[in-house]
Amino acid sequence: MLRATSQPILVTGGFTGLTPYPATRHLSDLVSTHQLRYALLTTRRPPTPASSWVKRNCTPISPSAYGRTSEGSFTLHDCARRPN
Repeated sequence: MLRATSQPILVTGGFTGLTPYPATRHLSDLVSTHQLRYALLTTRRPPTPASSWVKRNCTPISPSAYGRTSEGSFTLHDCARRPN
């Protein structure tokens, strides 16, 4: 589904989830300059400063909004919208 378009995807965390890229400041800059809108987080990796930033600054999207019946091990966040 994510690769259904030719839009670029920024993969973060690496295989182990411990790769410190992008740094929280860089992630914030990507969002503020409209280069990054959505963040897909997994519950199977330990939290990182970047994933914590996403949870504080981006709005979770209900799985039903994109055709899922449950969250499973992923949560999708819209970083163009601030959480309530």
